[in-house]
Amino acid sequence: QYKIFAHLIRIKLEETIHRDNVISPNQRGFMKGKSTIQNIAWLEKNIKTSEEEGEELWILYTDIAKAYDTT
Repeated sequence: QYKIFAHLIRIKLEETIHRDNVISPNQRGFMKGKSTIQNIAWLEKNIKTSEEEGEELWILYTDIAKAYDTT
């Protein structure tokens, strides 16, 4: 019973996330059919381009893994 209920909740959450654009399309981790490898490749490409063109490149990395473990 639990597995069926969890599966139904997951399906509804995925539908809502896609329909309402809840999560950025740039989000790759933990998304079905996507991989963080894509973001790493994008980052490498932009670092190389900025070096070749002599432009500044600013990068912001946010890790919110522990953001919700307390109230």
